[in-house]
Amino acid sequence: MSLSLHLESKGSPVRAWFEKRFPATQSIARRANRTLRGDADECPVPCVVDSDASLVGTAVDYLLRASIRTSSVEETIAAVAARALAEKRGVGRMAIEIERKAVADIKALSPDRREVTQHEWTDLCIRCLVLARFEQHYRASFRVPTRGHLSLLRQPANRLEDFVHVSLSTASIRDLERLGQVAREDQSALRNADPLILNPRFQLSAALGGADADVIVGHRLVDWKASATTRVVGRHQLWQLIGYVLADSTDEYEIREVGISALRWRSTVSWPLDELLEDLDVEPQHVPNARHRRAVAER
Repeated sequence: MSLSLHLESKGSPVRAWFEKRFPATQSIARRANRTLRGDADECPVPCVVDSDASLVGTAVDYLLRASIRTSSVEETIAAVAARALAEKRGVGRMAIEIERKAVADIKALSPDRREVTQHEWTDLCIRCLVLARFEQHYRASFRVPTRGHLSLLRQPANRLEDFVHVSLSTASIRDLERLGQVAREDQSALRNADPLILNPRFQLSAALGGADADVIVGHRLVDWKASATTRVVGRHQLWQLIGYVLADSTDEYEIREVGISALRWRSTVSWPLDELLEDLDVEPQHVPNARHRRAVAER
């Protein structure tokens, strides 16, 4: 079970651990959401009607990674999911072939090195949605049986185009095209950032079922969120940021600031780590250190 699923699950010992040590999230989240909304009365980039918002939210992560550094889509949760699916009866290597084809097409488009045409942009969005669909299966497998996802690969989908036809809606494609253009523009400065780490994994990521963040720029960790609601930040999102810091058990990345970028709201909120912990009324003995980093993994 991933860190985010642990935090959502009421019976998770990891969630209980966070609830005990970082309880005072309400006022911080309220202020953060006001900052993210700014003067906007409505979300600047609302979801397209009938779009799969969750799928698009995952896909825009892939799209941004590909636009910043295309090589970052090579080994992802989607690849892990495809390999796991390939071991399922009735699926075989079809899952791997489709995932690898999507990755190859993204790399061929090279969106990190050139401006793509409108037709290529659509193709790029579709490939990112395919990868997101595989990741969605992987995440869902920790919650409920995934017959619906598996059935997509038991149909005669021996080509990428067939898989797209049976698994993606036009609304989701259009939604990602629109959100992706805006997010790519807003995050364009990351192309020249140095140091920059996309999809960082931490020493305790495996122990937490896959605690992988979106991007670290210098000593600042930022998570991309694609929510169109007025409540982008809640306690789970704040705990997730702290969880990433804890998962970096040896302080390899020296994270000293954390933030959330609300892609549909086109805004970002961030905190120096020390100030966030102070605002959370964290007792001195609970401030993240090596011992607490180990403790959260043992839950």
